[in-house]
Amino acid sequence: MILQTKLKGPIALLSLFPSILLTITGFNIAYAQETFSLEIDGQNYQIPYEITGGSVNNMTADTNTQTLLVAINSTDDGTLTIEIPTEVLNATDGEFSVFIDGEGGNFVVDELAPKDGSRVLQIEFPNGAEEIEIVGTPMGQGQQPTEPFSLKIAGQTYEIPYEITGGSVKSMSADPVTKTLLVTINSTSAGMLTIQLPKNVIDAGGAFSVVIDGKGNATVNESKTTGQARTLSIEFSQGSKQIEIMGTSMVPEFGVISAIVLASGVVAVLIASWKYSKFRSLQPSSR
Repeated sequence: MILQTKLKGPIALLSLFPSILLTITGFNIAYAQETFSLEIDGQNYQIPYEITGGSVNNMTADTNTQTLLVAINSTDDGTLTIEIPTEVLNATDGEFSVFIDGEGGNFVVDELAPKDGSRVLQIEFPNGAEEIEIVGTPMGQGQQPTEPFSLKIAGQTYEIPYEITGGSVKSMSADPVTKTLLVTINSTSAGMLTIQLPKNVIDAGGAFSVVIDGKGNATVNESKTTGQARTLSIEFSQGSKQIEIMGTSMVPEFGVISAIVLASGVVAVLIASWKYSKFRSLQPSSR
């Protein structure tokens, strides 16, 4: 005969703890998002990531090979989800190259939707993996635009630097009446347009309004602002065709200085007319 004891209160909860622990350890647990501070040429960049099946030991950058090296301690098959700021590392030709312990192609790599100016990779790795290499171009160079577009407005040409992933830029045009820059793209996948807007071409009193294919729910991050230009990183989905960037000022614009010049000209004409009329009134009339 087996004696059964009915446990109550905290003792009952404690008795269940081993069972709960065994149940939890039967699953891969997703860790909360962490951030690694990556130093490149004396500047620190924050790299958010999540990992299951192990932990991240270290991250280093090799600017010569444009490679981000992630050292991990894997205790099980797992996944590394990492947000890579495009100003740190980008793959201007499309996809990143990924290697695990020096080998490529024997694992799954997915690129998720861009987030806050970063490209997001989800990389599966096997138990025992030690190093993940993510290769792209360029690295640690502030994502200097390399493909300026020659934009013509009222007979003047302005250079608009930009970079794009997930497609290509077909054309740019300006509508000074609505203060809008129209960018036509050919998107082959979800991607990002990073565009540098000279303030003497287009500017906004606050944030720019961005519309993609007529819809105003675009994800936009203003990644850099200087006295001369503002840089926007605009996420778009596969199949997107047109990006509209709307500001509050655009050349040519009838500004305050132009108004002063025009007013001065009007005043000068009135004075000249008045003097001429006075001079005519002093002339003897011919009879």
